[in-house]
Amino acid sequence: MKSIAYTLVLLAAIPPLLSQEAPSKTDAKILGHVADGTPSPPPPPIRRLVVEAEDILESKTTNLGDQRVTVQRIAPIELPPIPEPTPPPNIDDPETQERLRELGKKYRDTQILFVGATVYHSSTFENAPRTLVRMWDQKTKQYSTFWSSANWNWLGGFGSFEGDDGQQYMLIMSHSNMDIDRWSDFFARHGRKFTPPKVPEIPAGDATFILNEGEPSESSLTALKTLHKIYNTQGDRLQAAYEGREAARKAREEYLRENPEKPKNLIIRQWRIDPKGQAGFTPKPAVTR
Repeated sequence: MKSIAYTLVLLAAIPPLLSQEAPSKTDAKILGHVADGTPSPPPPPIRRLVVEAEDILESKTTNLGDQRVTVQRIAPIELPPIPEPTPPPNIDDPETQERLRELGKKYRDTQILFVGATVYHSSTFENAPRTLVRMWDQKTKQYSTFWSSANWNWLGGFGSFEGDDGQQYMLIMSHSNMDIDRWSDFFARHGRKFTPPKVPEIPAGDATFILNEGEPSESSLTALKTLHKIYNTQGDRLQAAYEGREAARKAREEYLRENPEKPKNLIIRQWRIDPKGQAGFTPKPAVTR
């Protein structure tokens, strides 16, 4: 833990050093893993507090529907002390300076993209749906919206990418879907008219985007161009990963329909370090398994 905390403190000091180093020329690419529905490895087992029967001083159980909640008062247990916080590194130390330079070569100043995307489906769209993209601009402190011919569902499987100029981005995105034809039919069956969004004509060919409203900065436009370049060059990989995520989601929903989760019984244990009338009592050492 100390090593991790130390590294995080060093990373916080990197940006001033990065401004002195020009990004290297690279190809637009995804950084890290693309989620494809493959299950994550199971977490390590939880270490549970062991309490002997003779140390349970009082126990009361309440039934809350299908869940049983038990509150126990137990003999005091001596818990391990809270570790001292890691002191910040000395930035003037030559060894720290060397580590900063090494980290500066590995990590670059990252631009964070906050994006909301609504993917519209309709039989009137050829080959691909249309996506209304809403992006927060860090420089102008305003939102801008764009119409894109890319299926932004495919872009929901990764969190970091890099541009041609070496600039790194962190993508924080929420996305949803709307079927225009189905909504139109639903409204018509109830005697109402559904007004779909006005989607502009987008050139055929590779996926691209058109500004809808706002005045985005050049950095935001560069980020969007980079995402569309990744989409156009790695579309097969992104589509396969998306379909894998969807298959895993549907399988999970089907499993839960057939095997609905039941609330687990809960045990809450409490004690006093120095109970009234027992001054000087020595707590027992904690035992976990």
